[in-house]
Order: sequence, then C-alpha cells, then structure tokens
Amino acid sequence: MHTRFCSVLHFCLFFKSPSLPVERPSRTALGLFLIGTLGIGLQPVYGQGGFPGASDDEQAVNVRVYPEDFWGPRVGVGAGVGVVGHNLARPYDQWLVTVAPARHEQAGTISFASADPHRARRSLLVDARVLHSDRDWTGPWTLTRSAVRTRVRGGQTFFNRRLLVQPHATAMFTEVSGIDDRDGFSAAQRTATQSPAEDAYTGLRTGLSLRYDSRGGVSRRARGVRLQGTWDHYLPLDGPALQFDQFDLDAYGTLLLYERHRLALRLHATLTTGDRPPLHMQPTLSGTVVPGWKRAQFVGPDRLLGSLLYRFPLWSPARLPVIEGHLGGHLANVYRDLPTEFSPTVSSAETVSAVDPPLRPSASAGLRIAVPFRPRLTLDLAIGGSPDGVTATTVSFSRRLQSVRRPHHSADPVR
Repeated sequence: MHTRFCSVLHFCLFFKSPSLPVERPSRTALGLFLIGTLGIGLQPVYGQGGFPGASDDEQAVNVRVYPEDFWGPRVGVGAGVGVVGHNLARPYDQWLVTVAPARHEQAGTISFASADPHRARRSLLVDARVLHSDRDWTGPWTLTRSAVRTRVRGGQTFFNRRLLVQPHATAMFTEVSGIDDRDGFSAAQRTATQSPAEDAYTGLRTGLSLRYDSRGGVSRRARGVRLQGTWDHYLPLDGPALQFDQFDLDAYGTLLLYERHRLALRLHATLTTGDRPPLHMQPTLSGTVVPGWKRAQFVGPDRLLGSLLYRFPLWSPARLPVIEGHLGGHLANVYRDLPTEFSPTVSSAETVSAVDPPLRPSASAGLRIAVPFRPRLTLDLAIGGSPDGVTATTVSFSRRLQSVRRPHHSADPVR
C-alpha cells in the first residue's frame, strides 16, 4: 500500500497530535471541548440495559456476518465478517472489528461504544475506518480513492431522551489517485460539473449534531416530528489549504390518516460555506438518497430535497416481520449556492439550465420491512423512476443518528 497512506493510518489509529493551522482554530477547539465535557463522568448506569443480544453483566465475544453493503455494481460482490465483544472493559460497552472486502471496494472498521446510545443517557463512541475503492462514482467521473478516518462522538440526551446532543471530531485522510470518465454521461454534463483533481487531503472535521424526536418511541408508526441538524467545520492538516463549513438540516414528520395508513413528509438541505470542497467531499443526489436516479448522478456543494410518501400496511402478524408499502413523489437537486440559485420551479427535461436550476421530480414505490426484535433497524426496498428514463432499485438499511457504526460501503460522501 502507498507509504503515505500507511503513515496516515498510523496517525488516525493512535491520535498523534498534528500542528493545527492558526487560522480560525476556535471552531475546532469548540468541538473538542464539547466532546471532552460529555466524556467526563461516563459511569455505568445499571438500570439502562445492554446492547441487543448481550447480557448486561457477562463478558462475551461472538462473530457476525455482514451480507449487506455488497450489492450493486459500484461495490461488487463481496463478503463481510466481524468480531463483537460485550462488557470487556466496563459494563454495557461494545467493541467491534470488521473486515468487508468486495470486488471494487475494500473496507475495514474498528469501533467502541461506552454504552448503547439508544438506551444510555450519556455515551462515547469511537470508530476508525479504512477504505480503498477503484470505482468511487462521483457525478460523471469514476475515482480511485483511498481513505482513512477516525471519529470520536460524545452523546448526551435530555427531556426523556427526546433531545440528543452529539459533538464530534473526525481526523481524515483521502487520496484520489485516478480519474476516469463514467459511462452514460455526456461531455456537456462533465463541463457543467466541477472537475475532480488527483491529490491527497489530510484534515480535521469538528462539529455538533442535534436531534429532537417528539414521536415518543422507536415505532415507525409513531406520530410526530424528528428534527435533526449537523454542523461540521473542516480544517486542513496537510494538502490543499481550504476551510469550509457544512450544515445538514433534516425534518421528518408523519401524519396519521386512519388505522395504520399515514403520510410521511421529509425536507432536507445541505449547505456549504467558505471554500468549495473537493468533489469527493460534496453531497450527491442519487438513488440512495432519492429513488429514481443513478448512483451519485448529481454532485454539488449544496443539496435540497423534499419527499412525500403514502405508507400503508401489508402484513403485520404478531412477533414476525412487519411489512408495509409506500407510494411517493420526490423533488430534489444540487446547487453551487442554494440561497442564490434556488428556483421554485419543476422541470422534467433531461438537460436543464445551470442558472437557477429547477427541482427535478421522481417517483417511487416500495416496501419497508421492520423486525420486532430490532426496532431501530429497518430494510427498505424501493423502485424509482425519473424523467431521464432511468429506473433504479434501492436497497438500504435505516439507522439512527446514534448508530455505533456506519455501513461499510456508503455511496454518499457527506461525513
């Protein structure tokens, strides 16, 4: 493996202290201070319970197989395996080491959780991830990308666990070593999108996530709203001298129609200020975000989307997986500067103007499968259609903000 890549892996895993730039260090210091504050006094609370499938007080080590994360042409066929440890250092903790090799993308993770973040009032999560991909699809290009990331998150809940405050810090290294044209994109589409560059980026991202959930439980049928916001500040440690802030704003609400029939509305925006991030750090608009589009079809510093779904029950026997269907419509697009470029128009044309770009429509139909003994994990299957004639199938596992570990192979580069 590349010598520089190995040196950064050593840096990420053992937290060596780099020399931070003197420009605007206050935001980085704020994120590290918040994590340290929440990390103080992480004493086990014996009434909170352990992780699912683990005893509250017995040490245990077991093996897990990960059949997900390896579907589709971007990653290719593969297999994943992990070793899980419970209560090894303290009551209610969890340790996880995984390896997930696939044809086009290889990934490995190490993570630690001081307690189950779904049940504990306070928690500390640490994870590291190594990845290499020779088919990282980003807009009209295919990148060869190697990355190492170490992330620390502190979590504190308030108001009967309805409000979650989660400061975080991430040390990251990314090297783009190859750029190829991606099939199915015209020369005009490549010209309209920022071109990627072969370079190596080492930086630190610090920030804060807030989530308020009024639904009063983990039931997917619960009424109410979930409001979530995340702020990140990127500070370079080596490579191109750029600084930027990213803000993710997300609102999700459900409205009961009758019995188990309901409407689900989602509004989401990603805003970037400061220097323009490199292409692989910008949000994408693809079938994993909105059903109906190609993988990573559109990419830009800002993103906006809205979805309205009609959800209805199909099968809900006792103690067995619950299956429900959905029909939905979506409007979305990416922007260079959302506040100045946004236009409240909708266009189904295959090619649209880069000035005041309109929202792009798509539609979807699908299933959601929820397992009673894994209430915070659901499997979503969707078939989507968009005006350019592309029909895509989406398979995804839904997790919450406090997830111990992200999926190995994630198509969306944001965070």
